[in-house]
Amino acid sequence: MSEKQFYTAITIGPISETMSLTSSPAGLWCSSYMFSLTAKLLIRELVKAGVPDTEFVSPYFELDKLGSVVLPANEGDLSQKMHNRGVGLFHDHIIIRGSHADKAALAIENVKTALSDLLNADREWLSDFLRIYGFVDAVAVSEGPLTVLGTKLSALELEPQFPARETENPLLKLFANISNDPESGGYANDAVRNSNLLAGLSSKNDWILYRSAQSKCIRDLPDIARGNLSEKCKAGSYYAILSSDGDSMSTILKELRTMEDLRKYSRLCLEYCAKAADLVLRYSGMPIYAGGDDLLAVVPVVGMNPESGMAASIFGLMECLRTLFNETFAKYRDTHDGKPTLSFGVSIQYVKSPLYEALECAEALLHEAKYGDGENSRKNGVRLNLRKHSGQSVKIALNGLDDNGLLSAYEAQILDIMKDSAEADKNTEKERMFLASAGYQFENFRSLFISALKAEDDCFLENLFDNVFDHTEQKKFRPFLNQLLGTAKQLKHIAKVQEKDAEYAYKQLTSYVRFLHFMLEKGEREDA
Repeated sequence: MSEKQFYTAITIGPISETMSLTSSPAGLWCSSYMFSLTAKLLIRELVKAGVPDTEFVSPYFELDKLGSVVLPANEGDLSQKMHNRGVGLFHDHIIIRGSHADKAALAIENVKTALSDLLNADREWLSDFLRIYGFVDAVAVSEGPLTVLGTKLSALELEPQFPARETENPLLKLFANISNDPESGGYANDAVRNSNLLAGLSSKNDWILYRSAQSKCIRDLPDIARGNLSEKCKAGSYYAILSSDGDSMSTILKELRTMEDLRKYSRLCLEYCAKAADLVLRYSGMPIYAGGDDLLAVVPVVGMNPESGMAASIFGLMECLRTLFNETFAKYRDTHDGKPTLSFGVSIQYVKSPLYEALECAEALLHEAKYGDGENSRKNGVRLNLRKHSGQSVKIALNGLDDNGLLSAYEAQILDIMKDSAEADKNTEKERMFLASAGYQFENFRSLFISALKAEDDCFLENLFDNVFDHTEQKKFRPFLNQLLGTAKQLKHIAKVQEKDAEYAYKQLTSYVRFLHFMLEKGEREDA
């Protein structure tokens, strides 16, 4: 019989249900940070009860000289800095080597009491509402505890639990986009601003929700959406929910068995999440959750390049995150046949669209990018859906991102066309009209484009572009057409490698042209 090791595991929830209670970025942050803080408080109680910090498999943390739970703060490590600013880096699964059932049960009860005081919520109601479950299980030494216990914790999270007493939900007031006392002339999100949850932040003046340390104004959806765009640009009235998750991580986790390997991996995840949150902030977005290999953020369609400080599109942000992920987990990519990889689900919505709809859409898109939509598993991809104020939708679906440079190509084309329109504003209308006409041309000559995308020789595609876009006005956009032709060739190649039909390449090409058209559209009218 295989030798076994006991582990104590704790899960914290309900995260999705709680986040759906809010309608503002501040409330969304608050709902997420509450669970990160819950995890930190649980760790603190467990350590206080005598559980050695070296026995924690996940999440990774350290103890300072006073015995307080902290994150690495050595030179070059952003973990503690991001945590001080309000980024929730403690994720919802706690795994400890050894059997600590009694200590875990006591810690859970103590934390529920502490949270009821912090949230000014009824202790009994909060205890019924929260799903904080712990158990002890034996895992074969030949198996990876993160895989075995992670699966069980995820299943446990789905168990329904409801408050026995009907009373006002205190979280609704906390997450609401209103003042605690409207008659007092308070500002929006005052409930979040004045919450005791912020008491533990050592960098309150640099809180990630503030537009600036000087203004102390909390960012809302219009502020985030504006990003690096002028008010006359329609895209500046749209925000994006970006959700990302590592692919094929279980392949790695199954082989992590020693405490040294397990804790090294947990620290790598922490390092990645801290750096990813920093990238989102420097892009002008707002990280909502960063734990394990997961990231959730509210971001503009066009923000700032985290490295250069120049304009960058959401495709550029995704490419930066992919590069960071690949570099962080390079050791595992080299030893696991190119795995793990990173997938994204991105929902772009008008600023007045309900936040919960964008959240649900982003999660569904991420699932599709990772597991397909009824077909074989895809992974290493992007699913982006733009839902316009008019009700029309544009969907871009990319996979095999390591095998092509489409994200970089999209980023370059978007920035080129926006730069040209910014430098010669009078040409914006012509460019917009050209993109609109290009969309019609793709539709009118659909069968020809599909045939050209099927052909082995690229000359068919080149000749078709020359003949379809042969109008004098269209020829003025030859540099852009050449870029678009290059994208068409890449999509054709990807379709062939991934054994997809030419219809796939055609749909992605036309979706991208429609997205470019959107990027040049002028400001949204209230009645549009």
